[in-house]
Parts: sequence; C-alpha cells; structure tokens
Amino acid sequence: MYKKNILWAGIIILMVSLNFAGVLKLGFTNWDDNLYVTENPEILQKDVRGIWDSFTVGLYTPIVSLSYILEMHFFGLKAKYFHLTQLILHVLNALLLGFLLKQWFKSEWLAFSVALLFSIHPIHIEPVVWISSRKDLLFSLFYLLAAIAYTAFIQKNSRKGYFLSLLFIVLSSLSKPTAMTFPVVMLAFIWFEKKGLKIADVLPLMPFFLVAIATGIVAIYGAAQLDLRKMPDTGYHWYEYLSLGAYTLQFYFQKTVLPWGFSAYHAYPLPGQTVPWYYITSPVFLIALAILMVYTFKKERTVFFCLLTSVILLGPTIRIYPAGYPMVAERYFYLGLFPLLCIPFHVLISRSRSFKIITVLVLGISSIVFFSINTQHLKTWKSDVLIWSNVLKQYPELYFGYMKRAEAYEKVKEVEKAFLDYKSAYALQPGDPKVLSALAIQADALGKDQDALKLYDELIRLQESPVNFYNRGNSYKKQGIWKQAIQDYSAALKLDPQLAEAWNNRGVCNIMSSDTLSAYRDFTEATNLDPNNQMYLDNLTRIKALMAP
Repeated sequence: MYKKNILWAGIIILMVSLNFAGVLKLGFTNWDDNLYVTENPEILQKDVRGIWDSFTVGLYTPIVSLSYILEMHFFGLKAKYFHLTQLILHVLNALLLGFLLKQWFKSEWLAFSVALLFSIHPIHIEPVVWISSRKDLLFSLFYLLAAIAYTAFIQKNSRKGYFLSLLFIVLSSLSKPTAMTFPVVMLAFIWFEKKGLKIADVLPLMPFFLVAIATGIVAIYGAAQLDLRKMPDTGYHWYEYLSLGAYTLQFYFQKTVLPWGFSAYHAYPLPGQTVPWYYITSPVFLIALAILMVYTFKKERTVFFCLLTSVILLGPTIRIYPAGYPMVAERYFYLGLFPLLCIPFHVLISRSRSFKIITVLVLGISSIVFFSINTQHLKTWKSDVLIWSNVLKQYPELYFGYMKRAEAYEKVKEVEKAFLDYKSAYALQPGDPKVLSALAIQADALGKDQDALKLYDELIRLQESPVNFYNRGNSYKKQGIWKQAIQDYSAALKLDPQLAEAWNNRGVCNIMSSDTLSAYRDFTEATNLDPNNQMYLDNLTRIKALMAP
C-alpha cells in the first residue's frame, strides 16, 4: 500500500512538472502582482506585524502576505521563487485531495484519478501561474487539511482530528474568505456518510459556523473598503440579473468538460449592451442542473453529493449583482473542480468490471489533451502584453484590457503602441478621467503637443486636480509657453501646496520669464519640502549665484 501511494504521488508530481515546466521562467505581472507583492510596502519592508491589521485589495489575507514575506526574506524579489512556491502548493493540494477522496469514497482508483486530473486540468493554469492567486492555493491547502482532519473525527471519533480541523479552517479563513463554506460542505458529507443528519452531528460544527460568520463579516467590511468601482453596475432587467447569476455556474461546469477559452479577465455585458446568447440561455442550464440534482437525490446519492459539494464551494462566487470586478474567473473554481471530476469515475467504477482498463485510457487521453492545452495557454502568460492581448482577443470592447496592455507597452518602451491602446480605451470610456489622463501623458511623450494640450483641457474640465494642472503645466513648459505653464503650476499649488515638483518647475519658468526673485522663492520652497533632492538644491544654488551682486 505504501509503495503504491508513493508511486501515485510520483506520477502526480511528474505530470505537474511536465505540464507547468515553463512557469519558473515567468515574471511578475501588472495584473495585481504590484498590489500584492512588488509595490506592497508591507511585503517589501517585511512588516510581519502590519499584515495582521490591514486589507490587501479588499481582502483580509494575512497568511498569504506572510508567505510573500517569507519568500522576500529568503530569496528577495525574484519571481522564480514565488512561482516555485505556487507549484509546490499546487502539488501538495493534489496529494491532499487524493488522501481526502480515499477517506470519502473508499476507492484508491477514484482518489488517484481525480487527484491526477485535478493537478493538470487546464482551468488551473491561472491559479498556479498567477502569483496574485496565492490565496486560492493557500486557502485550499488548509481547507483540505481541515476536511481530512474532520473526516477522521467523523469516521474514527478522533478528538485530535477535531481540534486540528478547527485550527486548519481558521488558517484557511485567514488565507481567503471562501473558507466559510467549510461547515456546509462537512454537513453534506455527514449526510452522505451516515445517510442522514442528526442534531448530534450538527452540534460539533457550531464553532466552525462561528468562524464562518466572523470570516463573512470581515469579508464584507473589506469589500466596503475596496474602490474598484464606486457603485455596482445597475440597470439590468430582471431576467438579465438571473442570466448573470446562472451563467456563473454554467461557466465552471462548461470549462470542466470543455477546457478552453481561458482568459486572465472575463468581462460581462454591461447594462445597455447586447447580452450574448450564452448568458440568455444560462437559466436553461440552471433548470437542467436543478432537475439533475432532484433526480440524483432520489436515485444516485454519490452523484448528488458531488454536485452539491461543487455548488457549495462555488457559493461565495455566484453573483447575480455585478460590482465592478469579474463575474467569473478560473481561480474561483480551483477547489470547486474536484467534486465534478469525481462523478464520471464514480459511475465508471461502480458500473463497469473493466473500470481499471477504461480509467487508464481516460487518464492517458486526458493527459495528452490537457498537456497540449496547457502548453498553448501558458504561452499567453509569458508577458503582460500577451496576457492582455489574449483578453482583448476574447473581449475586444473591454476598455480595462486596453488600459492594462497600454501599461505593459509603456513598461517595454513601446510608446506608440501604448498611445494607440490608450486611445482605444478612451473611445470605449470617454468619461473616465484616468483613461483621459493616461492618453494625454502618452500624447505628450510622443511629441503630439497640441493633441496633449486639448486632452489636458478636457481632463481639467472633468477634474480640476493638482496633478492634472501640473501635467498640463509640464506640457506648456516643454513647448516654452512660460506664462501658461506658470498659471497651471500656480493652480496646482493652490490645490496642493506640498507639490515640490510644481514649485521647482514654476521656478524654472520664472527664470525663463526673467522673474529672478519669484524663481528664488519657488526654488527655496521646493528645497524646503524636499531638502535631499539634488536638482532642487542645484537650482537654488544657481539662482543665488545669479542674484549675487
């Protein structure tokens, strides 16, 4: 038995290595990796205390932040080691899943088969490859450990298993709030294991429900702090809301069977836009799923249990009310995939005497197909430009995608391409000051002076901020229009007197306008605000020399 387990674990490790071989060559992305790691002061400063009283992108995930800090401590800001951690966590999750399924279904073949396909299924490319998805891997690790320990408590009355389970689910909740589903999943398993539920089965789960409630409260509070979009999208018809919610389920079930069409960002239709047919027909899928669950509840308990568990795990991500972030994402289904994978193997093992031969064939064919899909999909993660090009290929009207690809082009100094993408974003979202500001800055960088000034004029009409006045002042300064530049710097300083760059640049314009005294005052103020800035110090020294008798 021990040798067989080692063999199966070795096969899973080998298959993960083959399917994700290129991951260690990838870098950080501009899709939230900056918020979670590369520009996160708590991670860069290794602030272990600070991670326990702060939210990251609206989520309370101190265990995730702690893992990043440990990597920073031992390896520095090197993406290779962050990706290596992702791979190790994914392998551990697959191995733990196999152990859990053996507890649940008493079938080594089912446990190994599902664990293997779970480890290499293409829908897992995003959570494994994307460093910002560490929370999905860590929450799943502790969730599976908690499930294994609680199953031991149920099956063997292990007190140690009970308290270990409680510890692990707390750690899981501190990795991602989706862990709040745990007590409901365990209730479903108790019903499946004991063919019914009693009060005595529910009472031990009360502490887990308290953890789930606390996790939910913290999650709601964190979401309120998140400013992805000030207001959710409203204005859908009632059947469109229903379609959006139903589609979130349809999407994951569909990707399980037909694993292609993956994207780092899945856009949803906004109010007023044409709703695609696959959204409109999604309530039909929901009805079909409900009928299937009613049927299997009466006829096939194992299939019903698997369907129910997958739906429960997806519960926190099923939304009929958009809120400015993706309705669906492959990472949301990281743990929810395994119950669906159990269904065909359960049916096969329970109804075919030749299940071993058929299972080996299924695993072999699936492995070849998955390897081909994974190899192609991994290519889209090689750079930020490729990530967002893949997104825009599927969602050509996603202004956010053009913004992110433009940022990627800026990073590699392809300014003209960045300008064109910002222009596309502006055409799709003309009232967004952020889009307009980025477009104006790029026009300025390309020497499109008149275009830049017109864009800055429009931007300031929308939003009279110190940064916008400052940027337009820089454009006037570059063109030698000193008077207008001085006016804009003055407007910026009226709104933000602490803007040292504006004091300095206004000083330069005052020199060019032969106003030496005003220039001296400006350079003095800039130096007072930033006494370590060598350029400000040099400018002040020069103006003093000019003013000397």
